[in-house]
Amino acid sequence: MMRSKKGLELSINFMVILIMSIVIFVGGIYFTNKFFNVANKQKQDIDQETEAQIRNLLSDGAKVAVPFNKASLNKNEGHVFGVGIHNIHQGRAVFLINVTYDDKSAFDPRGNPIGANSTYMNQWLLFSNGNVSVDPNSDKNVAIYAKVKGKINESSGPLKGEYAFNVCVYEKPATGTPNLRCPPSPVAGTTYDMFVHKFYIDVK
Repeated sequence: MMRSKKGLELSINFMVILIMSIVIFVGGIYFTNKFFNVANKQKQDIDQETEAQIRNLLSDGAKVAVPFNKASLNKNEGHVFGVGIHNIHQGRAVFLINVTYDDKSAFDPRGNPIGANSTYMNQWLLFSNGNVSVDPNSDKNVAIYAKVKGKINESSGPLKGEYAFNVCVYEKPATGTPNLRCPPSPVAGTTYDMFVHKFYIDVK
């Protein structure tokens, strides 16, 4: 009888531990997903003011719009820049975006060059350079997320100053592999609107 009672207690204890483990596991998945969903939303959303300005610029005849292209950030802070694309064609068109650090375009508050390296600086950027499909005579907005993080070269973290980045929008060719070099070289061809746009991050 004693053995039976101990066996029952062990079974109950096991069931309690199992249930608690399942609850903790499910709760962990829920909060992890919630955290990443919030983080992704912060990275992907373009604020309403930027969207409105993009609409205004595209309505005025611009093919590509990059309004409010300056952000003042502390280390480990991020910002979403908005890029608007207007398809002037009568049919659907596909566009490709590339954003890169503008070499030798970083300066400290006194105007002295900062030796930032594009290999490290491009790691500040998060964006999709894949196919952006736009309906005929329509617009589409794309979010570019930039975060001040990591290093700017082999030996230094982010220094106070202004850092410039290039934004290039290309129309995807019907055949062949597009060259997304930004800024473009004569060999690579020209951008969709013949411009290289820029945005600037002022590290405080």
